[in-house]
Amino acid sequence: MIRRRKKSVKARGYTSHFRGKGGKRARGHGNKGGVGRAGHGKRAAHRKIMFLKTEERKKKKLAVINIADLPDVSEVKLGNIKLLARGKAKPITVYVKQASKAAVEKIEKAGGKVIIEQ
Repeated sequence: MIRRRKKSVKARGYTSHFRGKGGKRARGHGNKGGVGRAGHGKRAAHRKIMFLKTEERKKKKLAVINIADLPDVSEVKLGNIKLLARGKAKPITVYVKQASKAAVEKIEKAGGKVIIEQ
């Protein structure tokens, strides 16, 4: 019976043999995936600038609520929310950050008010 040493045992002490950390395999940094934008350095500085610009352009979206979801009370303060027009309108006074034109028209037609706070 022939007894052979395992490949992993043969490779011990040799950094350039087989796969794994520190081998010849990653010399060109072609498999450096998953490091994000780190280490672009001097030659890819323009990419970093574009990345920062896209961050500035992102807007915060407001949470939304429909007329149908409003409670059956005379006055509601919703705060930092946008009011949309889906559903039946009620005669109610609503304080919101934003409201669609259709929502305002529906509530005013039913005998209520929409007060937009800044």
